[in-house]
Amino acid sequence: MLPAAEKLREIARSTSGSLAEIPYAVLLAALAVSRRDCVALFERRQTQKRVSFSGGVPYDCRSNLLHETLGRFLVKQGRISEETFSLAHAQANATGVRLGEALVARGVLTPEEV
Repeated sequence: MLPAAEKLREIARSTSGSLAEIPYAVLLAALAVSRRDCVALFERRQTQKRVSFSGGVPYDCRSNLLHETLGRFLVKQGRISEETFSLAHAQANATGVRLGEALVARGVLTPEEV
């Protein structure tokens, strides 16, 4: 059960905490209720994930685990080949754009698909 709206707004104003204390679903609800713009950093041992929120809605997630990146996800789902991933990844690194932008520029995916 979710806490009352005022408690959710209090949670959203917090700048640090633990998922052991505030479950992820409650954090999502708190950010949505408050319509907060922020980046939440989640860490456990060597694993890091950054979730960006705009108006309380998550719009980007980054992980330091290679198998959790967009490119690896697309290869695993069969949306792109390993070769296409490698070429787009190299282009993204060389030009300083994100992988999705490189895939769109190459005509592999549409902006909507990314």
